[in-house]
Amino acid sequence: MELTNLKNEVNLKESRKEFDEEDWRVSQDIHSLSNLQSFNDFLSQNVAQDNIADNLDMTTQYFTEITFTSNVDKDNTIQILKNHFLLLFKVNYPEEFFERIKSKQYKTILGLEKSSKQITCFSVIDIKENKKKAVLLAFGVVKEFQRKRIGSKILQKTLEELTLMGIETVTLIVQQINDNAIKLYKKFSFEIEKEMNQYYYYFEEPREKSAYLMKKTLIYKIQSNFGFFDFFRNFRQNKMFKTQVKSNYQGL
Repeated sequence: MELTNLKNEVNLKESRKEFDEEDWRVSQDIHSLSNLQSFNDFLSQNVAQDNIADNLDMTTQYFTEITFTSNVDKDNTIQILKNHFLLLFKVNYPEEFFERIKSKQYKTILGLEKSSKQITCFSVIDIKENKKKAVLLAFGVVKEFQRKRIGSKILQKTLEELTLMGIETVTLIVQQINDNAIKLYKKFSFEIEKEMNQYYYYFEEPREKSAYLMKKTLIYKIQSNFGFFDFFRNFRQNKMFKTQVKSNYQGL
């Protein structure tokens, strides 16, 4: 209802030629809200069948309450992340990677257990220079919180944030043998773009070195410089043009 009211208000101001700079900002917000709403509707339709199966087992393990934050400024946050990365991925990430998290060159989303504020999950994203593409560099759920549908929560939150930022495509790399992760990504409409053999060349044997490049196109399609003002201006111009053509035709 609130979104509808906002749209009606903008439409009315445009029709009265009272559309100003502040209304321009509102129109862009409406585009973001509309796309986020569409995104959530899309998810509810496509994830419903999986949730039905999950909800048949109504145990407390599925009711871990999560809050999300981008705050990585606490003194021990980076060290905690380093530990989780090592335990989950069994790879020593370079110090530069964590420096970019700390300096917020990479966008980081942390999922915290609501009561204890303990980190349960995370995603680390590199937003490319044109701000239309994003790369999901790291994504994981802390071991003691796995199998509680938290992976779906953090991935949905990540995609919601990127949608609101106007990101158009998201890519990621995943091991070919990581069936659970691939299944999760496909549930959120990521598609395999490319197979990369020996991608993890630095892995010691017998770890699988092959990977998939996966890609998702987000709902966001509206250009950042296109608002309700442009739509109605173009509509009026087309209408005026058609009227002029009609009058010229009748004058012949």
